[in-house]
Amino acid sequence: MLQYFAPDIICRSITDIPLDELKERGIRGLLFDLDNTITEWQKDEVTERNKQWLHDLREQGFSICIVSNNHAPRVKRVAEQLGLPCLHSAAKPRRKSYWQAAALLKLAPQQLAMVGDQLLTDVLGGNIYGVKTVLAKPIKPEKTFFQIACSNRRKNQDYPARNIERRDYFGRSSQRSKLCNQK
Repeated sequence: MLQYFAPDIICRSITDIPLDELKERGIRGLLFDLDNTITEWQKDEVTERNKQWLHDLREQGFSICIVSNNHAPRVKRVAEQLGLPCLHSAAKPRRKSYWQAAALLKLAPQQLAMVGDQLLTDVLGGNIYGVKTVLAKPIKPEKTFFQIACSNRRKNQDYPARNIERRDYFGRSSQRSKLCNQK
């Protein structure tokens, strides 16, 4: 079970992907996540460095497709900007989007690699479908709900679950359990 969460390659950014290694493994197509992989989260702008790298990638003979869980308008805007095919509302980690991308690029799963910044969508989905997986460090890491809740707790800021008094079956008061350790 845990092997599904293990990427084949880990890199700092998409521009650090070892393309020669992928070619040696028979990879001819790359599926890219959008948010925090090609662009910053919820942004449409692609850096010149990433644009140039994706252009060079196509010149080297790789087929590319954007596979994103994001909605159509935003994914299509970025894909048009880059001149790439895309799949939006992909529902990763479900296999259907990977199957559709393979059909779109006319490549077999063994010839594809999924590149993304998330273990629970990109890596898990790619491994379930049977493609190579590349985990890239997020361009700009976003805080998760749990991290926000913990930092608010440390700063003594209020949040909805704070200091709620509970009563057990016998009417004794008990403090709501803490979400994270305080420093």
